[in-house]
Amino acid sequence: MKITTADLTQDRQWRAMTGMDETRFYSLSKAFTKACLETYHVTLSQRKVAVNIKYCLQNEEELLLFTLMGLKPGLT
Repeated sequence: MKITTADLTQDRQWRAMTGMDETRFYSLSKAFTKACLETYHVTLSQRKVAVNIKYCLQNEEELLLFTLMGLKPGLT
């Protein structure tokens, strides 16, 4: 089952999945995207094309959501 930010419609869902509200997530997302661009010098979409591998994550926003969802329960 794929969960995207569009699926999170209530503040309670945002906090349950990421540990933060929607406003903070998008604020962090901007900084995360900028940091990824500074690190790799290309976007995730451009890297997908370069390596010719099908990714399940389409952009940095989805990567951040996936990361926060993994860190939230403390299983890592």
